[in-house]
Amino acid sequence: MVRMKSIVTFTNPDGGQQLIFRNQVHEILIESSWKKLSQTATVKLPRFQKLVDQLEKNYKIGVGHQVKIELGYDDTMITEFEGYVSSRGFNSPLEFMCEDEMWKLKQKTVTKYWPEAKLKDVLLYLIPDAQIDKVQDITFTAFRLDRVTVAKALEKLKDEYGLVVYYRGKKLFCGLAYTETGLGEVQYHFQKNVPQNESKLEYKESSDVKIRVKAISIYPNNKHIEHELGDTTGDASETTLHFFNLTKDQLIKQAEEKIKLLKYTGWRGSLKAFGFPWTTHGMVANLMNDKYPERTGKYFIDGVRTTYNSSGFRRENELGLRFTTAA
Repeated sequence: MVRMKSIVTFTNPDGGQQLIFRNQVHEILIESSWKKLSQTATVKLPRFQKLVDQLEKNYKIGVGHQVKIELGYDDTMITEFEGYVSSRGFNSPLEFMCEDEMWKLKQKTVTKYWPEAKLKDVLLYLIPDAQIDKVQDITFTAFRLDRVTVAKALEKLKDEYGLVVYYRGKKLFCGLAYTETGLGEVQYHFQKNVPQNESKLEYKESSDVKIRVKAISIYPNNKHIEHELGDTTGDASETTLHFFNLTKDQLIKQAEEKIKLLKYTGWRGSLKAFGFPWTTHGMVANLMNDKYPERTGKYFIDGVRTTYNSSGFRRENELGLRFTTAA
């Protein structure tokens, strides 16, 4: 039988002093998704006297202190999260809320106006030392930031232009959804490595899926055109798609192709699995099923919710689009 293990390391940014907790956590929750700007973690530590003495007398964990979370089984450990303490609670158990590199960008305010600028130039102005990965070739005109944090500026890009923005370790990704590559594939077998009755999955035929799509094409001068298609019933789920520099006819064609991808026959929802194999958003999950072989298929992972506590070590993978070479 394998044994769960955890290592949580807090580091004081001033003197480099560390406080390390080995297999002493009450609970850990890590949430990551390309849909969110910040990837987060919550660490709960039991309030026993020795721990309180460590915190209050030797090293008091505070906002801005670095945190590293490693989880695993037996001697196999994986770094699950690295970031900073964003806030702390003082009830029992002791609770520390943490964010990834995005937390640092919430501490700096900027004001800037570009008559015209490329997306990459905007990003390098906001984060001069950023390791920027796979930036779309997009040009903005009349782009203004007025006394906002760098994180809010990135949120503006995300919300107004349909871009996804997140850190992958120390690298910043800014582009369109499902365009980050090279993240790998993981296999889940319903009869072998998927806990029974823990997932929130539903298998649907494409004819039963009701979707309404709003497609938007944005031009360099910030003007845009829109086109809506799909189901018009009240129970249809709504999806907004962003494109750049498409004509009306091109926009309609792209929207029609995308809605075909969204109205697929297959699994929807979230799949809960054991702590291993490791997964992250953007990977592809290959779901295998001996009992229902026709339900075997590959899906993008949109988000991962990792929990570690007395009940076990689990990953809940939020499934996205069914993976095809056209996605």
